[in-house]
Amino acid sequence: MMTFSYPIPANEADFEEFCLILLSRHWDCSDLERYARRGQSQDGLDIIDLSGRHPLRAAQCKRYDPLLPITVTTILKEVERAKGFTPKIDRFVIMASSKDDKEAQKAVLQINRDHRQQGLFTVQLLLWREIERLLRKYPEVAREVYGDSVPGSLVSRWKANISQVSYLNLPRLSIRAGLQGIRLDTLPNVQFLHEMGWELNRVLVQTAEVIEKIRVEALPITELKRDVSTLVGATVSFSDLFRTKNGPKLYKAFQSRLFVPTGNYRLDPHIYKQDDPVKLVMPISPRWIVSDTAFGQFASGQQRFAGLCTIKHAEESVVIASPLVLGIPKGPWDDFF
Repeated sequence: MMTFSYPIPANEADFEEFCLILLSRHWDCSDLERYARRGQSQDGLDIIDLSGRHPLRAAQCKRYDPLLPITVTTILKEVERAKGFTPKIDRFVIMASSKDDKEAQKAVLQINRDHRQQGLFTVQLLLWREIERLLRKYPEVAREVYGDSVPGSLVSRWKANISQVSYLNLPRLSIRAGLQGIRLDTLPNVQFLHEMGWELNRVLVQTAEVIEKIRVEALPITELKRDVSTLVGATVSFSDLFRTKNGPKLYKAFQSRLFVPTGNYRLDPHIYKQDDPVKLVMPISPRWIVSDTAFGQFASGQQRFAGLCTIKHAEESVVIASPLVLGIPKGPWDDFF
């Protein structure tokens, strides 16, 4: 199964504009417009066809974390709101930057069965994987939206080049694997990975096997020099030298069994790489550090890490990313023995 890494637009307004451009091309309709302005009642619609032609088409746009599903409750609520629009619409599309979800799809199927009997509009659900398929179908749209930073031309399949794992964000990795039909059974019920003792070895072995199997299309860290505001949601790969900051707090948190991040990366433990004009920052949680040696790495001042992260926030020249896996890069002797 293929995965892709087109970054999700940075905010709701940008996502609506993105959906407008994509639907205008997909429906071959230059008369689509964003409906109403913020603060006005939108009757459940963000985009509408003003051509006056039949069928009357409209859309609702929902920006989500791509690893989270859209809820059935949200779908039912938006469909109900769209019923109140006058004149009656014929086709209603919900575009969401969320992952595929069978419960959401089953809900839309049942809605369309009921609507057929009631003479109401058809509902279509376009989730992020399908939206990315449309971007590949219409590369001119991808170029218009992303400019020179079109991920499809920049991303490459990540090859796991980690010799020794230092940090494993198991919940996030489990979701990534699950999206590709690969199950990660070893999700320990512990507060900190390091407290697992010898049992952690089994977790590391299985996780290493999963990392080798999953297909991850990632943006190389060198591409962060371009417009970073378009890269929220993108997966980034790296094998580089990072600076560490506030690392001693990590082991203290592990010893006290208490870790409460402030939300200010300058005060919280993190690693960072400054490559003008962009500073990549990855906050570190002691929950996912695997060993005493790894705790030492995050307190060493600087350390070379290889791995993956997902961009969560980008503002001006600072990019905040959530690390998925970090480790010591493979060297020339790793494959010798």
